[in-house]
Amino acid sequence: MAPSGEEIVFERRCVAVQPNLDESSWTVAGRLPGFAGRTVVAAFEAEAGSFPYGPGANPSRTIRNADALWAISQDSVNSGDGATVDASTPVVSVVIDASEAAATTEADVPVKAGPHVGPNTPPNDPA
Repeated sequence: MAPSGEEIVFERRCVAVQPNLDESSWTVAGRLPGFAGRTVVAAFEAEAGSFPYGPGANPSRTIRNADALWAISQDSVNSGDGATVDASTPVVSVVIDASEAAATTEADVPVKAGPHVGPNTPPNDPA
């Protein structure tokens, strides 16, 4: 690639982050120059290699990339370097015993700004 082409690629770098209406899911898309893309992939691979996926779990590369981006972002927010999650946006982990939840009459549990937690929610087994 000619130097002028490299400059164009660099100038057109972007990352778009778009929530759906209730912020229960987000779309992230973008374009990076080659060296930046290789850096991001290396960071994703380093971060995803530390996840305690359950026995027999074999998440796809795209799932590992999503988990790595989330973990890297959470580390940045928790680092105390000024990045914060708006106080009006709570970060919550919900742990539900599947056998107890199955005995309830609730179809799901609505969360104000996130996904529903219901009978079809896959377990996250960190063991």
